[in-house]
Amino acid sequence: MASRSSKKYVSKTLRYVGPLKSVELTKERWNESKQRRSSFGKYIKDVKSSIVNLANHDDDHDDDDDDNDQANKTSDFAEKSYMFRHAIWRKCLLGTMLEERKRELHKTIATKLGGNDITEVVEPRSAMKLFGHWRDSGDLGKATELAIKIGKYLDSWLLLKQSIDFCTEAIQMWKDSGSGNGEDGESVAGMSSKILDSITPDQMNSLARLHISVAKNYSNIRDAVNSNIFYESCDLILSTPSVVAKVEDRSVFFVLYSGRFSLLYIGAIPDDGLILQMEIANKFVEQAQIHGDPVHICRALSMKSLTLSRQGKFEEAIAAQKQLEEIYHAETLCDVICQEYSCDHTAQNYGYSVLWYQVLGRSEEAMLQIDFILEELMPQMPEKNMHNTIMILYPVMFVLKEKGMARKAEDVFLKHIHDCFYRFYGKDSTTYFLFIYEPLRVLFRLARDVEEGSCEDDEELKKLEDWVLSSDIGTYNPLQWGPMCAMGRDPYCIISEICLMLVTLRCNGRSDVERRQALLEKGLEQAQKSTECTQGNPGFEYACKHQSERIVAKFSNL
Repeated sequence: MASRSSKKYVSKTLRYVGPLKSVELTKERWNESKQRRSSFGKYIKDVKSSIVNLANHDDDHDDDDDDNDQANKTSDFAEKSYMFRHAIWRKCLLGTMLEERKRELHKTIATKLGGNDITEVVEPRSAMKLFGHWRDSGDLGKATELAIKIGKYLDSWLLLKQSIDFCTEAIQMWKDSGSGNGEDGESVAGMSSKILDSITPDQMNSLARLHISVAKNYSNIRDAVNSNIFYESCDLILSTPSVVAKVEDRSVFFVLYSGRFSLLYIGAIPDDGLILQMEIANKFVEQAQIHGDPVHICRALSMKSLTLSRQGKFEEAIAAQKQLEEIYHAETLCDVICQEYSCDHTAQNYGYSVLWYQVLGRSEEAMLQIDFILEELMPQMPEKNMHNTIMILYPVMFVLKEKGMARKAEDVFLKHIHDCFYRFYGKDSTTYFLFIYEPLRVLFRLARDVEEGSCEDDEELKKLEDWVLSSDIGTYNPLQWGPMCAMGRDPYCIISEICLMLVTLRCNGRSDVERRQALLEKGLEQAQKSTECTQGNPGFEYACKHQSERIVAKFSNL
């Protein structure tokens, strides 16, 4: 039978069951453990203090150097016994806090990180962390404002898919804020009506622009379905009576008009007879003139003239272009227009007008417009905005080539488009017309050789033939060839002429009957597809008569 003293001793013994065996702590070892817990308590206080002072160092200690540096600032116990990462302790501590205290803490961190002073994102990692703190603090307005700036930064590097993912996450936080508060009433575009009723005009403006940003980027990666979904969501939000009354910056409606017009223009939304496009254009012009800002008036006039040209009314389109030229000054308006609409659609209209002059037989005026674009307009354009650049210069390059200036067309393409893209952007970047870069490079190179009577060596020509005859070259969808038809030439016509020129160069000294026949067959097939795309549409007259039909005629002569 155990003695009283032994029972007392056992009562002071703690038994810890581990994964391998039980460990009994004696009274002496228990006191030692107590001292360690005291040191650990001091460590916890240190960690709490460091959370509030996160502005002074990086949250994310992923490498050993950062971990060791953090360990040096903690207690001897932590330094010698445990090397837990700072992020793990922060998560554990936050898990024990009340939600209100968490929000206060995140707000303190965001404020210390300079959350009120960021006007432009230059380092996305830090900006995204700051976004997370504003979001978790419950200040969705500041989080949304920052999300727009981060989205613009990603857009500037053509990281469009990453931008879509991030901005979609920012939109989702608004949807979650309603569901998280038990808002089970009516919803608009997936958001609680009560939330929309309670937000400020600035927050509403930011939320709408966030939707527009996602919609634009979906359009730029040719996902018209999702693009239209986000435009419609934005339209629904801005059409809510309680929202309309509080929107003070009406320019957000103009950006929405512009985006929806672009979807109609590329054929992503059915619009028989261009009725919807003309309706939006007229409404835009009327509202922009009332607003009085030249930035929006220029966009409205460019939209109207483009719609008139798609209806085959080239004289009226040029009249609207002349009206636009009286207002537009690239030096003062280009940057502002790009900030508002992502691209300078007004400058793009100058490129389109070159085609309109050509269709009407006014070649001299077309060349004067080309000279103005190359000498006066392009130096004012943002060279990193690749979509804007190709939209301006695409019609110019094909009119130059048609006039026997293939080398000049090639120089324009390489200088302003091809080389710029690969100088500024990496493999993860994309832009709407990237798929046509290589065909354009090959076309202008061969056209220059044919014009100047020079020729690549047989091995190089063989590589080009293998490339153009491959099965993945010459397959395009309407969202690709539709806009290009209005710009002067569809991709089928480009591939067709490459085949034609390779046949011409082969006839000048190389004999391979089977390879020549394969080039002829693919070239004719592509020419026929080109004709199908351009015939019957009055807005595609230049692409049809000056390009597709001429290529078909040349194949017929062969």
